[in-house]
Amino acid sequence: MARLMAAVEDAPEAVEAALGGAAIVETADAARLGAIGAALAGRAATALRVLAPDESETSDFLATLGPEGRPDHLLVVFDRADDAAALTRVGAALAAAGATPPRTAVLRLGDEEAEPVPPAEVAAAGFAALHYELADPARGGLLGRIAMPRLDALARACRAAGLGLGFGGALEAPDVPRLLALEPDVLAFDAALRADGGLRRAAVAEIAALFQPDPAAGWSDETDRIFVHDKVMEMAIGAYRHERGRQQRVRFGVEAEIRRPPSGASGMNAVYSYDLITDAIEILAARAHVDFVEVLAEDLAAILLADRRVASLKVRVEKLDLGAGAVGIEIHRIRRD
Repeated sequence: MARLMAAVEDAPEAVEAALGGAAIVETADAARLGAIGAALAGRAATALRVLAPDESETSDFLATLGPEGRPDHLLVVFDRADDAAALTRVGAALAAAGATPPRTAVLRLGDEEAEPVPPAEVAAAGFAALHYELADPARGGLLGRIAMPRLDALARACRAAGLGLGFGGALEAPDVPRLLALEPDVLAFDAALRADGGLRRAAVAEIAALFQPDPAAGWSDETDRIFVHDKVMEMAIGAYRHERGRQQRVRFGVEAEIRRPPSGASGMNAVYSYDLITDAIEILAARAHVDFVEVLAEDLAAILLADRRVASLKVRVEKLDLGAGAVGIEIHRIRRD
């Protein structure tokens, strides 16, 4: 189950974050880590965020990891997501230092398509987890700048490498259900938890409520219909030889019967977002070549029905580039449990 990590400035904020439901509190101030840990008294885990050092700074860097106020997690931030040499060097320095907290490599993604260090290399450097965030969060949030299919590819590569996975970068409440579909271990929040500069327990609680293991708990058997019509994607599809090695237009339509939220529920916790449908379509369209529209429709239905709020759905998939008109399939699937 994914956990909420909250950035805090001091011990009182750490306590507020933990009481609001944060599982991990993160600080960049090593001097305050001991006080934060003492104030938490086990209510939440601690994480220390440090910038990856230059070679000349390694000894000073390791000095911050002394026994006093040792964090439960160490977040090592790399400014360049594609700097494999720096990641390997820092990993080796940490290994040579002996016992350190479980360490996470934090790679900052930019808008450019430069590929970050592959997760397999991150694991080989001795890191236990990989956390992706934005190089410049002031320019917009993660999901507004990094395409969902790219995040999906990064998530699948992390799982294949046996790494823990986290996301951050000006995240907001509506991002939580969308990112949870990628099965991360941690989602990191900062600005969304604050008002007038101070962390608010109520804001933490509002975000934490979105991390519940069963979002359908308490939802009615009565349903409302959510739909996505006429979403056209370019993708690799087709069983014939002449259909391989090229992209074709495919039109998707989904109508989903969604169980109604509990009476009086409000906020993101009471909403099934159509973004969950469009994200699933975009992710599937970006994956490997698919031979048959039937398989594509079934895969999409299976992804959406994994959410117990979806009682039933209709999925329509049409190929548009095989001459006049469109050809495809429409399937109806009902949740049986």
